[in-house]
Amino acid sequence: MNNYFTVSRDKYAGRLKECWMKNTLYWYKEYTNKYQCDDEVRRRRWNWIGHVLRREPSDDCAVALGWTPEGRRKRGRPKTTWRRMVEIERNGAGWSAWNAARRAASDRKRWKQGVQALCASWRGEN
Repeated sequence: MNNYFTVSRDKYAGRLKECWMKNTLYWYKEYTNKYQCDDEVRRRRWNWIGHVLRREPSDDCAVALGWTPEGRRKRGRPKTTWRRMVEIERNGAGWSAWNAARRAASDRKRWKQGVQALCASWRGEN
């Protein structure tokens, strides 16, 4: 996350006071006792992917994970698609292909522990 700029009114001096507050995960967790929204979205995404990977390989959802659309994206669309983003995260987790992730997801308890460990590594925790 980037730094953001906050401006507040100084009651006593009658002037604007400027301060920079770093938007880091440590600050966010310290003062709100919650993790950032993108961490929660990522955790839920991987829980859903585990659910899909435990289904039959012929199921439509499981087929959609490996499906590659033809053609190019239209002008103005971001180059990073949902699928590319998930594949980058998957490779970073140590699963080089969907079959490796499918084997890991076959045991639910191990998969949940793996997702929690991945989320902790994305947040920079140990």
